[in-house]
Amino acid sequence: MSLIQQSGTKRLSLRGSVTSRPAGIRVGLETLIFALAFGFTVAVVLGLIP
Repeated sequence: MSLIQQSGTKRLSLRGSVTSRPAGIRVGLETLIFALAFGFTVAVVLGLIP
């Protein structure tokens, strides 16, 4: 029980530190990562990357 609570508080504190950053930077990073992953997946599907 205490172990689950500890991991929960760790997750909450991590989320808090992320949200304390400017929202624009966080959204931009998430969009950039998503775009990179999406582009890589499309390239693999189309056979551009062996």
